[in-house]
Amino acid sequence: MTDYTLPAVIRPEITKRQNNALRRDGYLIANLHGRGGSVSLALHEETWTKYLREMHKGEVLEIDIQGAAGEPVTNELVRVQDIMRTPLQNRILHIDFLRLERATEEEFDVPLRLQGVARGIKDGGVVEQVAQSIRVKCYPSIRPPYLVHNIADLKMNETHTASRLKLPSRVVLAIPADSPVVSCPKGASED
Repeated sequence: MTDYTLPAVIRPEITKRQNNALRRDGYLIANLHGRGGSVSLALHEETWTKYLREMHKGEVLEIDIQGAAGEPVTNELVRVQDIMRTPLQNRILHIDFLRLERATEEEFDVPLRLQGVARGIKDGGVVEQVAQSIRVKCYPSIRPPYLVHNIADLKMNETHTASRLKLPSRVVLAIPADSPVVSCPKGASED
């Protein structure tokens, strides 16, 4: 499913004064958008700041939403849509989440990791990773955190395309199969 389940509390008041008071008390301000309307949230700053440092773009996470009195309200599957930061300190001011439907396939950009040493390096080639992430289509609950591509058989002057990627079950490419992923051109010669 997801690697993280993080807490959030519904904000009953949405005034500037209330938002500033929440920030002083160690909370981040957030909104959850999507089907079912928007919900105003408060997030524990320390927990969320640590998580946001470690996450990668488009990651799916679960939010346990509690009412103002601490009672459980719902559990939502979301991804970060936007983060507003202060210009000087780079502190988070506001986060917008997009609600995901568990039973609807979505497109996600999944980070690509290269594994192994390309055969072409021995012949003077240089590995160039053309795609840092790969767009795939799948249900949010089975979105892979990253894809791994073994480049051990990559020869000099050769390019691997998206069609060579090994995708998990029920995950399909959302880009053309002939999209370049990694190449090994001849390196610059030393004179």
